[in-house]
Amino acid sequence: MEKRKLGFWEIWNMSFGFLGIQFGFELQNSNISRIFETLGANKDEIPILWIAAPLTGLLIQPIIGYLSDRTWHPYWGRRRPYFFIGAILASTALFIVPNSPTLWVAGGMLWILDASINISMEPFRAFVGDKLPPKQRTSGFAMQSFFIGIGSVIAALLPWIFTNWFHFRNTAEAGQIPESVKYSFYLGGFAFLGAVLYTVFTTKEFPPESIEELRKQKKETTFSDALKETFGGILKMPKTMKQLALVQFFTWFALFAMWIYATNAVTSTKYNMAITSTLVNKADSYINNGLADHSGTENKKTLRSLKGDIEEIRKFRNNENTTISVNIANYFADGKFVDATERLKLINDFIAVNTTITDSNFKALQKDAATINKEIRENSRERTQFSYSGFAYFVANSSKFVTKVETYNNLKDELEFKRVQKEYNDGADWLNVCSSVRNGVAAIFAFIIPLIAYRTNRKITHMICLIIGGIGLISIYFITNPTFIIISMGMVGVAWASILSMPYAMLSNALPANKMGYYMGVFNFFIVIPQIVAASILGYFTIHLFNANTLNTIVLGGCSMILAGLLTLYVKDEEKE
Repeated sequence: MEKRKLGFWEIWNMSFGFLGIQFGFELQNSNISRIFETLGANKDEIPILWIAAPLTGLLIQPIIGYLSDRTWHPYWGRRRPYFFIGAILASTALFIVPNSPTLWVAGGMLWILDASINISMEPFRAFVGDKLPPKQRTSGFAMQSFFIGIGSVIAALLPWIFTNWFHFRNTAEAGQIPESVKYSFYLGGFAFLGAVLYTVFTTKEFPPESIEELRKQKKETTFSDALKETFGGILKMPKTMKQLALVQFFTWFALFAMWIYATNAVTSTKYNMAITSTLVNKADSYINNGLADHSGTENKKTLRSLKGDIEEIRKFRNNENTTISVNIANYFADGKFVDATERLKLINDFIAVNTTITDSNFKALQKDAATINKEIRENSRERTQFSYSGFAYFVANSSKFVTKVETYNNLKDELEFKRVQKEYNDGADWLNVCSSVRNGVAAIFAFIIPLIAYRTNRKITHMICLIIGGIGLISIYFITNPTFIIISMGMVGVAWASILSMPYAMLSNALPANKMGYYMGVFNFFIVIPQIVAASILGYFTIHLFNANTLNTIVLGGCSMILAGLLTLYVKDEEKE
């Protein structure tokens, strides 16, 4: 049956679900490393934790593709049942991930979240091939890219919006996820479910040419036959698919390097995460005392993680000004060096002497002290949280009122850790803003790509976009002012728009219609295999070849993306649109 040409709003409705899917995907990509680091992961552990995402895709997508090709329901259709089931599971996972109490729970929830996203996402690719004639497929995938871009813009901005517009905290106690990140995931869960349901209830699907043949095929296929066909079909891939596989490998290796290490690379090299080696030694001494304490008052697991951070610092950053991990900053910013009661006595004495001061920071300090005094009385809190501005004001102005020199020095040291904690979270929030720009560029450029492809061809278009993205990643190395990272990410956005549309447009014309879902799932192998390779080797490369400088890992990703662009020229594209 020849497919009719669809109108703009029909393509809009069938693609809208990707808006929600990308909320989940972008929240995962922008914040999972931040969550892992906050829960105590070291640099060489992060890639292994990330391996959950590609492994689930490797297993889930071809299976879902195979099943959806053989599914038909009079109301739900062929692909829409999988949209719906995946949305329910992914939305639930988005509520749980930011509440993970430990690192292993966060890693396990990433498996569940990514599997759920894949259940919804894979059939969306086949959906375009099902409903659109070949001449409209570039436009169909471009519309998906538009919604992916819009969803990513909003999702990446959410932590920054919650912090700067609604004044949620972007810092938290050691081992706790900041409120701004938590509520971003909650909102993402609602957006995921709502957008997918919109597509489910506003679109219809074409029935298979022979429903009876489909039922007969399902009845006669055994489990072993299904398993053999699902994973054995890789050997029978069309030539275009094999050629695109190499392009996809180097493309997604680059993207995975960016997603894993961008937060660490930007915060540790573009923001002031350094403290003196003297303070490192003091923190190390405190950790050792805690580990030697047999009373059980300290969390030994947290301290052992911090001890690993200290050892990494000594190995790779042995100089006067040392870049530290956010784990250490979060832990010692909670007031480990000073007893809460003694701290409040010093600050309350300072406030009593300076009652005539009207400075806004002083007022913030007064408010902090009153609130925490109440909390200590009511809840017996051992830890105290002051606003950064109020506490900094106290330390800067209180030396002449402090009689205990050791206590005062400890307060100054704690302020240094608060500064590092604030620098890290400000940097992570700014990178989310840059990621939103990257995705905004992708959303806009999605409408330009078909025009470039029409004037040249899809291979040339994809090559140009990938090279621009690779140069954008490499440029991060040379930027000193983090503000300009927004330009680098905009360049990556050009590549992202093409990555989400051009390979699928080239591939869809080379696939048999009755196996569209299956081969789109198999094609995902060449997205997840490079991610598995990246997760396996990037930790080693970063620590042993790049001397723990994650910025070099980002440069490696940029070079990989440029290589992918050049390899596009060797792909056989069967039809110019």
